[in-house]
Amino acid sequence: MEPDYPDGCILLINRQPVLERGEAGIIFILKDAVVTEATFKRFYKDGSKVTLRPINSNYPPQEYDAMDIMIYGKVVGKV
Repeated sequence: MEPDYPDGCILLINRQPVLERGEAGIIFILKDAVVTEATFKRFYKDGSKVTLRPINSNYPPQEYDAMDIMIYGKVVGKV
């Protein structure tokens, strides 16, 4: 998450079910309709596919079917 979000910072989340392209948010990854992971990434949707790009560009993006993710909320700040 460096350098924008240093290790140990507290994220401020606006609870909302939708993110705009490129917005950073907390996103749940689902398997068989059960949450298996929560992640903090930038959101990109193209049709039925979603790409989640890490805040830290040293890590690769992850691709999912739109049905396999659930948006928890938008990151609006940090402490």
